[in-house]
Amino acid sequence: MPVRQTQNFGALALLALLTVLVYTPYAGAHPGCDNPNHKPIIRPAFVDSLKINFRVQPCCASSLDACAKQKPNCTIARRLVSFVNWMDSTGGRFSEENMAGILQQRYTTFIDTKRYTADQKGWPVIGDRNAPLTVMMYFSGTCPMCKTNFRDLHREVTNGRLKGRVNIVCKPFGTGLANRALTAAYDAGRFSDFMLALANVQGRIDEEVLLSIADMMLFDRHAFKNLMDKPELAARVEKSSQEADKNGVTHVPTYFIGGQRYTSILDPRWIIDAIEYIMETRK
Repeated sequence: MPVRQTQNFGALALLALLTVLVYTPYAGAHPGCDNPNHKPIIRPAFVDSLKINFRVQPCCASSLDACAKQKPNCTIARRLVSFVNWMDSTGGRFSEENMAGILQQRYTTFIDTKRYTADQKGWPVIGDRNAPLTVMMYFSGTCPMCKTNFRDLHREVTNGRLKGRVNIVCKPFGTGLANRALTAAYDAGRFSDFMLALANVQGRIDEEVLLSIADMMLFDRHAFKNLMDKPELAARVEKSSQEADKNGVTHVPTYFIGGQRYTSILDPRWIIDAIEYIMETRK
């Protein structure tokens, strides 16, 4: 169990309870009376208390607030404070209780020492193949978040600040038509183009949609369908899914950053933040 994890859970649960008791509006108050959008308001007092009560072991073994102010810089604390401030800025997307739990989950992700392995041979590599850090992404072609996240991460590793520093290996989880089509597109040298095209599809993805994308890419429709239906291709997709099961994958997208499982917010900004943290701390 990560150091201080149990202590943090207890302290944060008490913090959330005390905040509710102290800051709950009087019984006649309308929950959205001071907010024209009727969104819950995250109170600064809770955020300040969260930073003071949350314990960070790496760097300084003190509160998140104290560690973030430490010189020289405490990388994990600085990044966690930015994350808390972002949650606070989302206009009520996160309740106070959820903020505490999500912060704990991100901290646990950062300090986790367990490593996972995966076979990278024969699967798409996005970015520089010789980059020092590999992110493994298990995806499904029918998962909207997989495709939109891929679009943003693809941009970062090919033209953004992760270029030359990180590559992404993409592997299917699930044996459906879309995953077989993407594998066929990879075999034809067009995986990224096919995935980016899928990201623009609204609604249900069926065989006709997949073959229409193949048409758009000037593939021979009949040959592409035959490739999708090849038993050897289906066996590769099945093997990838079995590997994902072995690594404890239950949903997509799931990311492993340098073999370290990422279990925090699935927003590209914070996936990139975790990648940069791992690069900084593994030097």
